[in-house]
Amino acid sequence: MVKSENKVSTKNIINSSGNHLIYTVLYHPRLNCIENWFSKVKHYIKLDKITNLNALKDSLKSSIKKIKEEHYKNYFIYAYNKDYYKNKEYINVSNKHREPKIYKD
Repeated sequence: MVKSENKVSTKNIINSSGNHLIYTVLYHPRLNCIENWFSKVKHYIKLDKITNLNALKDSLKSSIKKIKEEHYKNYFIYAYNKDYYKNKEYINVSNKHREPKIYKD
C-alpha cells in the first residue's frame, strides 16, 4: 500500500510534468475504454463465423482495422467526459416507440 506522502509526491510529479491526473473507479466495464474496444472487435469476429485458428488470426487483424478513429475517441469521451453528451442537438431521439396496445374490456 502506498503511503499518503508518496501519493502527494506522485501527484505533484504528474502535475509538474504538464499532465493531468484522472481518478476513476477501480474497475467498472462501462468506464473502461478497453472493454468497449474488445466488444467492438468481438462483434466483427463473430460476423466472420470463424472455423479455425488461422481464420481467427486473419479475422482479428481485419477486425482491428475496421474500428474507426472516431470510435477510439468516443471510447475515451464516454469513459471520462460524461458532460460531453449532455445537451447535444445532434443526438437522435428514437422514433421507433410502439404505440401502446389497446385491449378490449
